[in-house]
Amino acid sequence: MDRAVVAGRLTAVLLIAAGLAATCAASAPASAGGHPWRVPAPEIVPGCDPIGTARCLQPWPNDYFTRRARTLTGRQVSLTEQAMPRNRNGVPIASADYNLADGFSPGQTIVVKVPGLDTPAAFARTGPVPVTDLERAYDRRAPVVVINARTHRRHLIWAELDSNATTAEATALLIHPGVNFREGERYIVALRNLRGADGKRLHAGRAFRLYRDGVKTDSRAFERRRRHMDSLFRTLRRADIDRRDLYLAWDFTVASGRSLSERMLSIRDRAFAELGDTNLRDLKVGGASPRFSVDRVIDYTPDQQPDVARRVEGTVTVPCFLNTVGCPPGARFDLGPDGLPRRIPGNTYDARFVCNIPRSATPDAPARPSLYGHGLFGDAGEAGAENVEQLGNENNVLVCAADWIGMAEEDVPNAVQILLDLSRFPSLSDRLQQGFLDFMFVGRTMIHPAGFASHPAFQRDGRSLVDTRRLFYYGNSQGGIAGGALTAVAPDFDRSVLYVGAMNYSLLLNRSV
Repeated sequence: MDRAVVAGRLTAVLLIAAGLAATCAASAPASAGGHPWRVPAPEIVPGCDPIGTARCLQPWPNDYFTRRARTLTGRQVSLTEQAMPRNRNGVPIASADYNLADGFSPGQTIVVKVPGLDTPAAFARTGPVPVTDLERAYDRRAPVVVINARTHRRHLIWAELDSNATTAEATALLIHPGVNFREGERYIVALRNLRGADGKRLHAGRAFRLYRDGVKTDSRAFERRRRHMDSLFRTLRRADIDRRDLYLAWDFTVASGRSLSERMLSIRDRAFAELGDTNLRDLKVGGASPRFSVDRVIDYTPDQQPDVARRVEGTVTVPCFLNTVGCPPGARFDLGPDGLPRRIPGNTYDARFVCNIPRSATPDAPARPSLYGHGLFGDAGEAGAENVEQLGNENNVLVCAADWIGMAEEDVPNAVQILLDLSRFPSLSDRLQQGFLDFMFVGRTMIHPAGFASHPAFQRDGRSLVDTRRLFYYGNSQGGIAGGALTAVAPDFDRSVLYVGAMNYSLLLNRSV
């Protein structure tokens, strides 16, 4: 071919290419840093996740609200007060106590606002797994999925719309674990192929689309997360979830067992060590009995009480680990540099007990001892409920109730103050943990040879009516909810009945109160 022809064609190609490049460069948005081929990033509000489509702190829980740390999970919750919910006076909830955790609750309800998926019609069109058919959580095309990031296996969940919301704008999608998430594990939430009330597919928010579709931006802050988001997409792909179908995806880390329990275990171990028992794993009574006093004994005739022969009331002295003498409502832990509660020297609390000695108990057939946990903001007096009395007599069980301080009747005024200022909420949870210790000390007194069994109020003709070989627990409602945690840390029993809706408060309360 003639060189002139070749040169002419090459020149034409170069001119066309140059023209196309100039056209593309002219049409491509320029970044603040002058980088072509990048689009403007969405606004990043401090403390808020830009992929959250409607509200700060959503989606929740979310590792975006954590930071790297030298913890068992490698994460530390890192909430800013700027992002925290505010009351009517504009005062935010204090974030410090939440930032002590190395992850989120194992029973956490997942909350996310999805504009368009906010009516029963839209929910029906989308078809997330309902509470009435949990098996659908494993459907191949399930639109709402939670997977374990390590195993790539789906977690049992179910979803619903917030039925307490009064408008579509305020309605969030709630995703509940069918069983608790595993401590220390990381999970990925994937929402895909969501539909509105008209059946049309909902479009993902712009910030998430930029990650999902691989569109780079001019923001270093926004781009720092891209590698992590791409890793989520790869993990989801291994779980047969295509990134192109996604409306939203994010991950969260569940708190470690240590983070969840170390304060409770610390006060337990130190309190029992004062009794002389330093081995709390063997289900054996060691050391001395807690100190106790019997303040009231009521003997009943069969006509007065067909199931209870005697009611005994009194107190057990328990080490107090709250920051006020006597552990009153509103008191809190005073955490030391190690993050564990410090104790005012010599501080104690007199834990109330109410015991029913059943008519079926005799010195030759002593009653098996069982703690009883009362309902929401109740008290130990609920041991006098007819069903509890009947249970004790029919099964020859000595039932002894204690107050769930922190969430007992005497804590109601503090709970009202918490509703006005949620920064006070740790005063409830801290005192509730002290209440766990109270139950453990009452339980130890029930089965220690020098405890209740040694007192005339629990004897007949000088012989004990208490079988001290083994302790049990029975709780209703709040007693069922808190009773699960109590059983996990109790040194003297591992058999419990958790009755009447014993589930997470985040699931139960908005259905009953």
